[in-house]
Amino acid sequence: MATDILKALMNLSSVNATELWSYTDIGQTDSSSNGEVLCMLYHKGCLISSHSDGTIKVWEAGKRGLRLVQEAHEHIKGVTCLYVPSSGDKLYSGSLDKTIRVWALKPEEIQCMQVHDVKEAVYELTANAIFACFVSQGNGVKVYNWAGIPKHINFNKNVKCLAMSGDKIYCGCSGYNIQELDLSSSTLSTFHLGTRKLLGKQTVNSLNIHDDLLYAGGSTVDGVSGKVFCRSSKKVMGTFPTGFDIQRIAVNNDFIFTATKLGTIEVWLKERISRVGAIKMNSKGHAKVTSLVSDMDGGMLFAASSDGKIQGIQLIWEKSSKCYLLGQNLGTRIVPLWGMGQLPGE
Repeated sequence: MATDILKALMNLSSVNATELWSYTDIGQTDSSSNGEVLCMLYHKGCLISSHSDGTIKVWEAGKRGLRLVQEAHEHIKGVTCLYVPSSGDKLYSGSLDKTIRVWALKPEEIQCMQVHDVKEAVYELTANAIFACFVSQGNGVKVYNWAGIPKHINFNKNVKCLAMSGDKIYCGCSGYNIQELDLSSSTLSTFHLGTRKLLGKQTVNSLNIHDDLLYAGGSTVDGVSGKVFCRSSKKVMGTFPTGFDIQRIAVNNDFIFTATKLGTIEVWLKERISRVGAIKMNSKGHAKVTSLVSDMDGGMLFAASSDGKIQGIQLIWEKSSKCYLLGQNLGTRIVPLWGMGQLPGE
């Protein structure tokens, strides 16, 4: 009950949300013996990570950190991408070894069921039982129906990231352009046309879908590094004025997380799209954030870096400062009372 009240308060415009939220570092796991961590995903209490030596690892993810429960060595080169569809019944992995593998998802275990030779290195991947869509060398994307030769969909853009919802695939491209591919009708359209700039390269680096919203992050253009779109109307619902290029985006029920190449993760309220804080990665040197995932309930965040480390972060609804609103309401203004004890139900 206390947490639900705090979550509701954070989304009130009259409340300083930064006072109600904090985090704690639950430790860093070193997987550098397997090279760079290329991709991660969170599924039913487990974290699945892929590495540049071809290893896929399954971890039990808890508030005390990560516990390794399985290592899979089916791929012979780096596993660049992992994907679990909304059905949640399978795991798809793409690799530089020119294969896509289909895995059965079992409690704390994955089991390889199919191997598909797609003849090209796979850099990004999204899939369901009918199609796989992946990024390889060159422009556009490849669509594969799990048989025969992948079909090349060329739209003269270099694709950096993919996101899928139903039969629609969103492609984040160079030129800060987002293309929408409808697999049911085999049609391609421009979802968002980026601002043209004479200097520098503008690219969409990361896409994430949650409900009817599409979250996009990439190069900084006029002080804005990302946007939130309504998928049905294509309207811009909000922006991320970070000032730094966004490399990765993660979204859960309450927050949006944007990782910059400087190793900082900025935290935004999902409902208000307003910044509430930042998390600094513990990686040394010039290690960059390569993957960022969160559980949907908002309790845990995991960030991987190019030096082979995975950092676990527990998200906390702040209690130590007693930043509670105890129900006093003066007209339309809610007044916080500090240090007055516990919330009801705590």
